[in-house]
Amino acid sequence: MTLADKLLLGMVLLLVAGSYYFAWQPSMAGTHVEVYQGNTLYKQYDLHQHTTVQVPGNLGDSVIEIDHGRARFKSSPCNSQFCIHAGWQQQSGDVMACLPNGIHIQIHGGESRFDALAF
Repeated sequence: MTLADKLLLGMVLLLVAGSYYFAWQPSMAGTHVEVYQGNTLYKQYDLHQHTTVQVPGNLGDSVIEIDHGRARFKSSPCNSQFCIHAGWQQQSGDVMACLPNGIHIQIHGGESRFDALAF
């Protein structure tokens, strides 16, 4: 291995370490979740508590689970189940919705990855 190879390898390692440092931002983790019925705020929950919430919607109750700094739709009466397949969300700015049931949740706190959302 020549000196040039060692310098190139060192530069690559610094680039990878720098990319990891700047790309991984723990401040983007959310601190609380807001649950909405239509356009009305139903309730706000701390993301670091363990709870299961039943939210009445247009078709029936949606069940939202909150645990270890993340939230998800556990069950919902809609046919497509896209809200459930979205899985766990934890970053500030994340949004999940069950549009047929009229329920959506938003993660807040820390820095958001998005400046605007529409659905």
